[in-house]
Amino acid sequence: MKKNRKTTMVVLFLGFILYWNMFFSIQVFAQEQVSKEATFFLTHINQYRTKTGIPPLEWNENLYRGAENHVTYMQYHKVFQQQQQKYKQYFTGAYPWNRAAYFRYKHPMVVEFIGKDKEISIKRLDSFIENPYDRIFWLSPEYMHMVFAYKNEYSSFLLGGEKVKEDQVVVYPGEQQKEVPTLWVDEKGQKSNGYPITLAYYSTKTIETVEVIQVQMKDQLTGRFIDTRIEAPKTNPYLVNGIVIIPTSELQHDRTYQVQAMVKVVFNRQDFKVIKKNWIFSTIPVNDSKMKDTIGHWSEEIVHNFYKKGIVEPRQNTFFYPDQSISR
Repeated sequence: MKKNRKTTMVVLFLGFILYWNMFFSIQVFAQEQVSKEATFFLTHINQYRTKTGIPPLEWNENLYRGAENHVTYMQYHKVFQQQQQKYKQYFTGAYPWNRAAYFRYKHPMVVEFIGKDKEISIKRLDSFIENPYDRIFWLSPEYMHMVFAYKNEYSSFLLGGEKVKEDQVVVYPGEQQKEVPTLWVDEKGQKSNGYPITLAYYSTKTIETVEVIQVQMKDQLTGRFIDTRIEAPKTNPYLVNGIVIIPTSELQHDRTYQVQAMVKVVFNRQDFKVIKKNWIFSTIPVNDSKMKDTIGHWSEEIVHNFYKKGIVEPRQNTFFYPDQSISR
């Protein structure tokens, strides 16, 4: 009887060890997968930050625990929202900064980007830069850390940091940046405007608003001024410390554009500072003729060369109508 009891205890003990090893292996594998993706994402987003001259983002384990907690909360309750409800399972704080503090993250500034049924790929990060309102956070020198967590169809990116030690202007596309897209492709896939340009100001002081004094954008090759629409905090609640310059039509390929901006940064207590910024960037090169209806046409090489010199441009969107415009 005693022998059978001992045998049973040994079997149970071995079973427990086997289960624990399997559980631990699964956890380690999952953690390694997240770490690989997070490293990949960090490398990619830091390429964007390098173009603007701001420090790279780094991983922070305490901040990661906050992201991991929230994807677990969303998955368990089948909710897609940034806020957690008190007294519910996995509650650690109502807002992202509360949850980060719960896991002993020491920096006060935290912003979260959640996703549901989103593709976990580089395209997701690219979309944050494509969207000028998200971009102002992702290309902020205030944020020092980035983490990523996901559980089933729910995902979370967290940015964490603190106010800058010295005031700084950040523009994107950056100074002398090359191969900038010509179109703004929004989250719905619509292509209606030229690639958006952002100017943001980060300060040791509290910024109340940013007011536009003057903005001009010019094609350096032709000298032509580009029609733009300007969005500022006064007209857009998503903006506080910057402006968005949106060309009203697609930019040309193989062109260098000059942007001149003058804005008034208003701090609390009615203190203010006028910022002037003048910079250039170049759009992506064109592989063949920009005009789709000249491809294979006898005029293709001529039209393409003239286009690169700024002599001709598409007559409508990407069409030149060579048979109407050129005769032998």
